[in-house]
Amino acid sequence: MKNFDLLIDEIIYLRENFLVFDELLAHPSLNQAAVEQVRQLGCMPAASYTMRFDVRLASEIFGMSTIDGEMEFFPKTIVYWLASAQLLLEECGGDRISKTLESRFKLAFKEALIAAPGRRAGHPECFPDGRLDDKALDKAADRAWGHFMEGTYGVCLHYQTPANVVRKHIVVATLEGVLDRVRKGQPVDRHEALAALESYEELGMPFAPHDRHLSSRNHVYRPVARHLGIEMQEG
Repeated sequence: MKNFDLLIDEIIYLRENFLVFDELLAHPSLNQAAVEQVRQLGCMPAASYTMRFDVRLASEIFGMSTIDGEMEFFPKTIVYWLASAQLLLEECGGDRISKTLESRFKLAFKEALIAAPGRRAGHPECFPDGRLDDKALDKAADRAWGHFMEGTYGVCLHYQTPANVVRKHIVVATLEGVLDRVRKGQPVDRHEALAALESYEELGMPFAPHDRHLSSRNHVYRPVARHLGIEMQEG
C-alpha cells in the first residue's frame, strides 16, 4: 500500500500545481499555434516533472488491461512566460525571439541580484571583498538561465521569475546560516530567522512527495522552524 499511496499523492500534487502541455495549448490567454512555435524554437522551458507509466489492471471478467504513456507537467505560472514569448513572437518573429528572451532574463537576474539586500549571502562569488565581480555575475546569470530552461525552478518556486530566483538563493543561504549557528550553540536572531521562513513559504513550492525529503524545505526550512517552536505545515 505504501507505494500505491505515494503514487496517488504524487498524482494529486502534480494535478493541483501543474499543467500538462495540452492544457497550456487550451489556455484562454495563449494562442495554440504560437505556443507550439515557441516550443519548436526552443524558447519554452522544459517540463519540471515527467511521469512515465505502465499500469496493468486485471479482472476475472475482462482479463488484463494496460494503461501506459508519458505526461509532462509544467508549472501553472509558465503561462505568463508563454504569453510574453507570444507577444515577442508577434513583434519580432522567430529569428530573434530566443536571444531576446535569454538576454531579458539574464538582465533581470543581474539587476535583481545587484539590488537585493543580502546579495552576498546568496551569491558570495559575485561579490568578493564586497565588490561586484562582473564575470562571476555573468556566470551566475548563465547558470540561472540554464536552470530556468531545464524546468528546474518549476520544482521549487511558485513563480519562476529572475527576481524570485535571486530571493530564493538568499533566503536559503540565510536559513543555512541560522541553522549553522544553532548547531554551534550560538545565538540566533529570531526576527531574521522568522523573516527568512516567511519569505521561503511565500516563494517555495511544497515539493513533490517523492523528492520532498531531499529538498531545502526538509533540510533547512523545517529544522529552523522547529528550533523556533513554529508549527509547520505538512510538507
